[in-house]
Amino acid sequence: MIRIALPFLLLLTANVLLAQSHVFDSRLLPGKTYRHTINTTLNSVVEITGDSSFMAAVPKGQNTFEDISHDSTRLVVQVGKANANLPLTIVMKRDVYSIKAGKHNESHLPASGFPYHGTCDAKGVIQLDSIPPENLGDDVFTWSASLPKVRTLLQMVPYPNRALTIGDSFQQPLPVKIFLPGLSEFKMKGTMTFTLRELKKDRAIFDIVITIDGTNSSKATASGSGKGTAEVDLKSHTVSKLTTSMDIDLRMAGKVSNNAGKPAGPLSITSKIKAGFDQVVVVE
Repeated sequence: MIRIALPFLLLLTANVLLAQSHVFDSRLLPGKTYRHTINTTLNSVVEITGDSSFMAAVPKGQNTFEDISHDSTRLVVQVGKANANLPLTIVMKRDVYSIKAGKHNESHLPASGFPYHGTCDAKGVIQLDSIPPENLGDDVFTWSASLPKVRTLLQMVPYPNRALTIGDSFQQPLPVKIFLPGLSEFKMKGTMTFTLRELKKDRAIFDIVITIDGTNSSKATASGSGKGTAEVDLKSHTVSKLTTSMDIDLRMAGKVSNNAGKPAGPLSITSKIKAGFDQVVVVE
């Protein structure tokens, strides 16, 4: 019995060891369609403090308020067939709603349904055309404004050029942009650390740890952290599910003009943000 079972045991052990390491790569497959569903939610509690004469002019109860915004985006990426760079056609549909100070606002972005074109090379690097399609009319401005978002959503995971085993980690830069009262755009630098937790024949799961640290020219600072998970479909080389949550603290300090003839007084705006991101990709 021992002689019969030993070869089987050796074969089983070899298969288990092989399954514990994998060389990951990010790429699109020719002739396939990728359907992305992305939901982003921001919940921000903003507090304004400042010079007494300035605060006296702020309506009661409006120095602290809550903003909630939700962005639902759907991308359909159609991959053509070619020997070198794969031609891409991308269509984005996007709905946004927000609740500010208890008021509900909803908008369906007019860029919905307009195509973007580009290519993807053998290394998974995507290049999108910056020249808009013809006959867009006034919608060309919305098309151009949405182009950076499309580029960001199509970024692929930069796996290291080596086999990964359970417990191995690698990092990816995470640029973050958030709007805050008094700032046209707040840019932060973040890092996503992927750690391989589970590896099976057809899929892998990574744990994600996020760190955020940023400054802005208008004397603003930010810090934050988050976590998440990524599920990778090994057959399609695609991150099929990605979920993250972040807690971010923003602070802006400056000066505000008050009564005529008096010097400007201090102003401080702080915001505590909870951000959620969820993406599902279906390959057909």
